[in-house]
Amino acid sequence: MSIGTLLAYTLVSACVLILRYEENDVVGASVQDEVELSSRLFACIRRNAEPTLFSSRLVKLAVGCASLCTIWLGLVEIFLVDYIANCRWWALLILLLPVVLLVACAFAIWSQPQNAVQLPFRVPFVPFLPLLSIVLNIYLMLKLPKSTWVRFAVWMVVGFAIYGGYGIWHSTGNSVSDGDDDDDDDEEIGEDGCVAKKPEDNDSTSEHSMLLPTRS
Repeated sequence: MSIGTLLAYTLVSACVLILRYEENDVVGASVQDEVELSSRLFACIRRNAEPTLFSSRLVKLAVGCASLCTIWLGLVEIFLVDYIANCRWWALLILLLPVVLLVACAFAIWSQPQNAVQLPFRVPFVPFLPLLSIVLNIYLMLKLPKSTWVRFAVWMVVGFAIYGGYGIWHSTGNSVSDGDDDDDDDEEIGEDGCVAKKPEDNDSTSEHSMLLPTRS
């Protein structure tokens, strides 16, 4: 598999987790989100019926932490495999720490309420199946040769350069925003708070009147 395919699978799995625990109405944040973090981090005993702004943010943080722990675990397995095989205590400790953090992240995500929106298809065994997919995909990406990562980095730099050098300045959104600025310049706010068009200059008005035909 290519690194792009594995990266796409990883992003899809992360998005499944985030959207499954996303708040229905992000704008309407409740006052319950301001309680202490220690009382809501592992709320598996008294789970809320609906996800809140706090729980959705906690899931995003846990997903990011799980991804970093997976990278940590893969790098340890690659560079410290000989020390782990010789049962060096410090190598085993470095290997055990990301595993414990991964389990803690999975439990933190599982303890949060899920979004109850009915969809034609819902991924089963959430959050464990998407987390397993993230772990395996990142591990396989770390196992790819260095030349693959070099080509990936070069193409990413080229892509961002093309987007930054051309896409931003020639995008449709940029032209629309410029048009809005021009419209704003043609408007002025009166004393009563009403928006009115600015009057045209006298010179331009006189020029237009000179060009108009006169009726006899």
